[in-house]
Amino acid sequence: AQDIGKGVSMVFTRSCQYAVRAVAYLATYEEGHLCRAQEIAGSQGIPAPFLAAVLQNLARAGLMKSFKGPKGGFCLGRPAHRITLYDILEAIGSLSGLTRCAIGLEDCPGDILCPLHDRWEPVRQSVIDYLQGVTVADMEVALAQKKELMDLLGA
Repeated sequence: AQDIGKGVSMVFTRSCQYAVRAVAYLATYEEGHLCRAQEIAGSQGIPAPFLAAVLQNLARAGLMKSFKGPKGGFCLGRPAHRITLYDILEAIGSLSGLTRCAIGLEDCPGDILCPLHDRWEPVRQSVIDYLQGVTVADMEVALAQKKELMDLLGA
């Protein structure tokens, strides 16, 4: 479990955290509801210029739709139950920590593996499985439950 925690922290860069929060925020609205980048940034405490670049990456990957103009904004590009954490990380370019050699070697060809490969591979695969198994809809439910609990506790 300790190794998995290290692998996850390598994956969740600031850009990724902002992307996950933005997508989860949009998932709280009805399908097709548009939110301006400034609204998302303000509600999530994310610097607006930084978020704009993140949102564009998500839109290019098809996870969001972007509409220009005075009534424009962003909405999810597909239903929340069809967007995984893996999809978000892939769109932001945050998967390199899971795909490259654990000790930074250029290449680990089949029978000439780096010294950490055998131990890192199951950890890497566990993290990938986790990321592919958690959807934005799952996050939306978990966040709502956490908010409800925090409200009850007065936190």
